[in-house]
Amino acid sequence: MAKRRRSSKSKSSGLKLNKRQKGTLKKYAFFAVVIILSLSALRLSSSQVKVFVYSTLSYLDGTSSDLAIGEKATGEASYYADSYNGLKTANGEIFDNSLMTAAHKHLKLGSIIKVTRLDTGKFITVRVNDRGPYAGNRILDLSRNAAEQLDMTRNGTALIEMEVISKP
Repeated sequence: MAKRRRSSKSKSSGLKLNKRQKGTLKKYAFFAVVIILSLSALRLSSSQVKVFVYSTLSYLDGTSSDLAIGEKATGEASYYADSYNGLKTANGEIFDNSLMTAAHKHLKLGSIIKVTRLDTGKFITVRVNDRGPYAGNRILDLSRNAAEQLDMTRNGTALIEMEVISKP
């Protein structure tokens, strides 16, 4: 009886991934471990965890729905509560409600956007320095000063159109 000869190449039953895919997979695995370890320490609710996972992992492979310069989006905007004043933003700076800044889920930090309130035509220019909003279907969170310029502090929200002016 002839012996079976083993090939020198080992047969892998796993997926074949290119270098970029392996890097992305490692990032996802890292964040998954961080999330799992943080859950018990932070005692987050399941909805808070979903927001964190979405906002963190959607940027890893570079396929986020980032708008190009000149592109516009329409939706509801809100503004930051005063309790966020003095806290750190996503880009590391300290949040100041008196500045003309905004939070957006996907735009690159440092992007400059024109925000127009649709019912009044008033418009302002703000810099994106944070991530959010995470309430409802809102597309933008504005600083109090920006919200005051658009006369939206009484209602708390307004229908706006945002246009990307520049990116870092």
